[in-house]
Amino acid sequence: MEYLAGQRDREGVTHLSLRVPLDGVPYSVSLQRYVTATVRIDRDDGNLNDVIRIAWEPEGGGLYPSFDGTLTVWSDAGPEKTYVELEGTYKPPLGLLGQAFDSILGRAIARRTARALLLDIARRIAN
Repeated sequence: MEYLAGQRDREGVTHLSLRVPLDGVPYSVSLQRYVTATVRIDRDDGNLNDVIRIAWEPEGGGLYPSFDGTLTVWSDAGPEKTYVELEGTYKPPLGLLGQAFDSILGRAIARRTARALLLDIARRIAN
């Protein structure tokens, strides 16, 4: 996928900028964090679609989750309608404390971050 290929540095390491849009804040402010990603193209279980196996870790560590999953780009309605789907699991840092934060606020942050990433990818596909 061109979007992910464009995020690779000279050594072949993929760096993604993940952002969390902040609602209720003027001027479309968002928090941003860079992650180092491992990306590999594969086929889905039914061998119908290409899937992108993707995992990432926050650059520099810190209080951010890691992720492991798949990114699928597919179309069932011709070239004018394309779907981008992200599935996977993330692991909050800090053990039980991180799990508690995740149940209160972290899960919502993760969903908003994933949605923003998918919108960025969809915009690149559309252009």
